[in-house]
Amino acid sequence: MDVSLMRLQVKMPSISGGVVQRVKCVVWQDGQELGDNTQGGGGVGGESHSEQKAWTKAVKTVSRGGSIKFEVDGPICDGCTKWFETTMYDDAVGLGARLFVEVTYSDFKGQIEVTGKGTNWGLVSESGYYGQQQQKYKAEQEKSMAEKREQEAERERQERAKQKTAPVSKKKAQYAAFDKKMAEKGDDFWG
Repeated sequence: MDVSLMRLQVKMPSISGGVVQRVKCVVWQDGQELGDNTQGGGGVGGESHSEQKAWTKAVKTVSRGGSIKFEVDGPICDGCTKWFETTMYDDAVGLGARLFVEVTYSDFKGQIEVTGKGTNWGLVSESGYYGQQQQKYKAEQEKSMAEKREQEAERERQERAKQKTAPVSKKKAQYAAFDKKMAEKGDDFWG
């Protein structure tokens, strides 16, 4: 795995209270690197994130035709997906090029072709990736709760089984002892 594309998880609080993460973006055209940018936190999606800054460098050397690929080491935010679908897609069409976005992070690697508004971003986008993570978490929580309910039900079954074999209270034990004595003594019990 190419370590240069790994997302650095820098767990530092930002001014806004979020977590600062360094994101790297590299722009390629037909296998040739045209520009890159690494940015730590901040910025506005679709305006000043790593993707836009890398494109600002790359646009100076881009040529007509072929394909343009953005490699990003983190999921694409909603602001950037809109930028890719409009501004960047229009630029690519104007150059007669196809536009691709490849994302690599954690245990995920995926690539999509941007086809304008309504592009299916799937797990490449933050909402797709984190939505999937939420679904996994919810499923794990539901499974855990079902297991806990089953364990509790089993404990209750065992407790009821114990109660059936043992005297339930001290009074019942006393009555059972009295009944036993009466049975042993028979008619001589009172006498």
